[in-house]
Formats: sequence, C-alpha cells, structure tokens
Amino acid sequence: MRRRLSERIRLALKHMMVKAQYEYLNKLDKEDKQIRLLNYGYEPISPDAPRLELLPEEESNRYAIQLYHYVAGAVDLAGKDVLEVGCGRGGGAAFVMRHFRPRIMVGVDLWRSSVNFCNDAYDMEGLSFRRGNAESLPFPEDRFDVVLNIESSHLYDHIEAFYAEVLRVLRPGGHLLFADFRTKDRVPQLTKEFEEAGFEVVRNDTINENVLAALDLDDERKRKLIVERLPQRRQEQFSVFAALKGTHIYECIKSGDIEYKRYVLRKPA
Repeated sequence: MRRRLSERIRLALKHMMVKAQYEYLNKLDKEDKQIRLLNYGYEPISPDAPRLELLPEEESNRYAIQLYHYVAGAVDLAGKDVLEVGCGRGGGAAFVMRHFRPRIMVGVDLWRSSVNFCNDAYDMEGLSFRRGNAESLPFPEDRFDVVLNIESSHLYDHIEAFYAEVLRVLRPGGHLLFADFRTKDRVPQLTKEFEEAGFEVVRNDTINENVLAALDLDDERKRKLIVERLPQRRQEQFSVFAALKGTHIYECIKSGDIEYKRYVLRKPA
C-alpha cells in the first residue's frame, strides 16, 4: 500500500514538473514562435550524405527537423493517414506534412497549452492538432497507417498502455516509427517490450553518434536562446532540458550510458 502511494506521488510530481516546463515555454515563446521543435536532433555522419533542403523559416530548427526526416522517412508516407503522438510544438508534424505529403497528419499532445500553440501557429491543409493521452488515444480502431513517436515515450507512466493503443489505432500492416533514449541496461527490455506487445521489429538502430553531432552543432544557438529568453534562475533547468554540452544527459549520450534508439515497427497484417 505504501509503495503504491509512493509511486502515485512520484508520477504526480513528474507530471507537474513536465507540465510546468511546457507551459512556461509556450507562454515565453507565444509571440514569435521561434521554438518549433524540442528534440535533441540528428546529423548525418557520412560526408556524402545530401544536405536536406529546408524553408528559410525552418533553418534554425535544422537538426531537430533532420531527426524527423530520418525517422519518418523510413516508410513511404505519401497519401497515408499519419498520427504523431507527443507532437509538442508541432514543428515536426508540419515538416512531415510538407515534405512527405501524407493525406492527413494529426498531432496529439497531452498539454493543452502545446495544442493551443500548434493550432495558432500552423495553417496547412490536412494538418490538425488535438489534445489526447498517449495511453488512451481519442481515435477508433484501424484509423491510421503510420504512428510517429519521437523523444516522448520516456515520459509515459504506463508504456504498455501506449503500445496497446498504437496497435489498436494502426491498420493491419501499419507502422510505428519510434525514436527515444533509454539507459543502456534498459535497451534489451525495450526491444522485448515491443515484441511482447505484438510488433514486428523491422529496424533497430542506435544513433548516439548522430544525436551527439547534432547537439554539438546546435549548442551555441541553444545557449544563446536560453540566455536571451530566460531569467537566470531558470537557465540551468532549461540547459539540462536541452542537453547542452556538459550536462548529465549529454555526457551519458556521449559515454553510451544512455542509448538513443530508432525503431521501425510493424503491426502484423
């Protein structure tokens, strides 16, 4: 009884902390909407990799967009019905809609302030946003061809419920395109969880090198943004949130104590 109560308190505190961060960020960036994506980013390592062409207004978020390009580009999205669970500030969903041309792109996020931001910031045919819980998605069965989930799942209280919901809303043969980080000792369990939930693992890649390269290349911009936008008392908190050089999360990705994973998962036909 005491252990269950302690776990409920821990989860409640985690939700309060995350909600406070997102609501503060949405309030802070309400006017010019400069911060469109919040993931750690991705940078191709191969010198022969073609440079992704972006719109001028997307350039400041290049590395975070490149993670979406890498993850979402694993399957053909043209003409498909796509759902992003944990869409945040919507920049990734907007890029996917423009670049990959799905029939519809729906972004879902738990926080009302994020959904309000997205609905105010984007006006694209086929792109929409609504509030929803990853563990209880507000859609009927077999609704989507692809579900996208990027750097969000580590915050979920009941990850098995999320897997079950994704399988429920995916059409037979549909894909979950997933990217997130876990401590190194948790990675084998993550793969096992996908398989036990009922997914077929099509691809399983570790992309620490690419994520670290993106963090290095984007470090100066993010530091400048934090100093210019945030009061000093909040700068350390958001430096950790952004995984700036020298923070614990950055060093763990660098050492390999944390593995950043990309999975391509398929619902059996």
